[in-house]
Amino acid sequence: MFAGPGLDVRNNATFNFDDWDVGSTSSAAALAADDFWTWGFESSIAYDLDDFSIRLDRSLTGPDDFLIELAINGSTDFASVLSFDFQDTGNPVNFLNVDLSGFDAVTDADFRLTAFNSESTAGTFDLELLPGSSNGIEITGTVSAVPLPSPALLLLSGLFGLGALRLRRRA
Repeated sequence: MFAGPGLDVRNNATFNFDDWDVGSTSSAAALAADDFWTWGFESSIAYDLDDFSIRLDRSLTGPDDFLIELAINGSTDFASVLSFDFQDTGNPVNFLNVDLSGFDAVTDADFRLTAFNSESTAGTFDLELLPGSSNGIEITGTVSAVPLPSPALLLLSGLFGLGALRLRRRA
C-alpha cells in the first residue's frame, strides 16, 4: 500500500495516518491535497473479480467520509466501488464482500482510497485487520476462461497445415 505524500504515519503503525487536510470536503479535493492510499496487483493471469473486503476506522476527528475507486488494465479511468459516511462515529466498520463482478479479465488493478471531511489534522484514519483474518484487505476473483479456438478456425489452420505439407513434398 502507498500513502500520498500529504499524509503522515501515526505512531509508527503500518496503515494509520494523520495530517488529513481539513479543507477537503470531496474526493477530488482530497486527491488534490495528496490525501489518498493506493494498492493493487499485477498478474500474468487474467481474473474476473468477484468482491473485496476491507476494515476501516477513524478517530473522532479523522476523515468522516471516504471513497474507494478502481482502475483496471492500465486505465487511468477510476470507477467508484465503495463510498461511506461514518456519520461522526469512531467505530471500526467492516465492509465485507463489496461487489466487483463488473470487472472481468483483469491483469492489473489499481485501487485508490481518498478520505475527506476531517475535523482536525491530528485526526487519524486507518486500515485494520478483518475479523478472523491476518489481512486488512481481501480481494477475490476467478481465473478468466481462456477462450477455445472456434471449430472453423481449427479447420482453417488444419487446411493451411496440409497445404504447407503438400508444397514441401513437391519441392
